[in-house]
Amino acid sequence: MASLTDALFPYIYVQLLAVVRIVGIVAFAPAFSAHAVPVSVRACFALSLGAIMGAHISRAQIVEFSGLGAYIIAIFTELAFGAVIGFGLSLLFEAIRFAGEALDVQIGLSQATALDPATTNQTAVISRAYYFVALIIFLELDGHHWVLAGLGHSFEIVPLGGANFSHGLVELILDLVGSIFSVGLRLAAPAMAAVFLTDLAFGFIARVVPQMNVFLVGIPAKLLVGLAVLSVSAPLLLYTVALLVSDLKEYIVAFVRVLGV
Repeated sequence: MASLTDALFPYIYVQLLAVVRIVGIVAFAPAFSAHAVPVSVRACFALSLGAIMGAHISRAQIVEFSGLGAYIIAIFTELAFGAVIGFGLSLLFEAIRFAGEALDVQIGLSQATALDPATTNQTAVISRAYYFVALIIFLELDGHHWVLAGLGHSFEIVPLGGANFSHGLVELILDLVGSIFSVGLRLAAPAMAAVFLTDLAFGFIARVVPQMNVFLVGIPAKLLVGLAVLSVSAPLLLYTVALLVSDLKEYIVAFVRVLGV
């Protein structure tokens, strides 16, 4: 019995570390972390994926542990490793959500909120629609496959328990946060510009025809103009999400390399 335990223990502790790394990514990565998916399903997915990937891990991909304390630290390190990668990838989708929220405010739909099953928060119409369209395009472009491929590649670059959280990680996350605003504003720019010109036109009308109730006419006019421009600029969303999937591949590699330094 003792020999059997000694033979199974290395396999079990390797599997546990692999599962913990995957749990961190599944908890935050886009598509995998959707609240609409039951926790039990996500847990079973992480366990099964960890069992598959852990079976292909060699001794060279595992850091040697001096004792139980070092192994417990390695568990938290692997959880943080997966959470950082998953959170970083989710920031790319926040750019789409940011663009939708900016348009909701400009067009006048920010008060028309409903429950978003993806985040369990109250979100406005355009923001929710943009996010789900982006998620569908992400799945159609096999973005989830790139996440899994990057996860498998991470075991080759960063040994289990060997992640290193350096200042380069902070710089990479700050770069991602900056890209949220730049990508979001570029995506929302056409409709925001059209709504701004509409406001400007009604400002001139208010000066020329003071007796006209510009506020009453301007709200539906801004909504009509904004939705019309959104319908025309819809291909821009497809192009932007395609670029984000391309960036996703680069950021997965960048995160793994920074954590493996």
